Amino acid sequence: MQKELLLEKLQSVEKLAAASKIARLSADPFKYLGAILHRQLVFPLQKKSWQTKSKTFWGEEMILLLPSSTDIYLTGGKSHDSEIRLAKFLIHQLRPGDTFVDIGTHYGYFTLLALEIVGASGKVFSLEASPVNFSILEKNTRNRKNVQAINAVISNSEGMATFYEFPNLYSEYNTLDVSQFRHEEWFKKNPPNEKQLSCVKMDSFFQKNEVEPDVIKIDVEGAEFMVLQGMIEALYQQSLTIVLEFLSEKRGNESHLKALELLLQYGYKPFSIGQNGGLQSLENVSDHLKSKGLDSDNIVFQKGF
Repeated sequence: MQKELLLEKLQSVEKLAAASKIARLSADPFKYLGAILHRQLVFPLQKKSWQTKSKTFWGEEMILLLPSSTDIYLTGGKSHDSEIRLAKFLIHQLRPGDTFVDIGTHYGYFTLLALEIVGASGKVFSLEASPVNFSILEKNTRNRKNVQAINAVISNSEGMATFYEFPNLYSEYNTLDVSQFRHEEWFKKNPPNEKQLSCVKMDSFFQKNEVEPDVIKIDVEGAEFMVLQGMIEALYQQSLTIVLEFLSEKRGNESHLKALELLLQYGYKPFSIGQNGGLQSLENVSDHLKSKGLDSDNIVFQKGF
């Protein structure tokens, strides 16, 4: 699908995201009521996920586990402003034949979007640690020849690590480090399961699979610094484009600040993503979050600018 058409279709997600509850209800009453009733009544009582299918804004069918990703189910895309801007950036940045690496994939929304953009001549490597999330990711990607889905923790060393997997509603917070959530009320009521999972270093992965990424997205809820420590050679030898979810100070961003320092050390400069998907140079990432009143934002890092 042409980029202009993708951007045009993405406007439907943006429009619904900004609309009132009544407007979202009117768009599809059956889907809206079903999703909200499950999220607010069924899941809190039974703690059972609802596997369903929905169309993305570009028309591809995607399997989801509700209540997580309710926004994709109702709007066709991730509806947070930062995620909409990230989608616009990827549409602008990626080209047919490119290689996209998605670290912290969840159910595969950005993986599937990247596949739509890079086409049959491109490649996508989709890495997800959570066994539950990976089972859905695998279903969403199993019939695609140019995507490789990997179930592993991405870190700075090989071996095993303790991974924390939350109930479905909070599954996008699955992480190696739960310290950032311990003060949250939802965390006390929804403790994670601890699992011992195998770890992968990205430098080893890139070398083994002969991967030369064009864009890498990293969304790993506090393990960003460890991920980057495991790809030092790639940072040094290549001029990568890296998208990093960056948290504000009140969310506990020590790992993100360390990741920022490491990237700066290797010549990468930070950029915010504008409303049109273009990049704007940043002097200070933390100041950017404060000035916009954001708890988090997707920050792009590029080398040599």
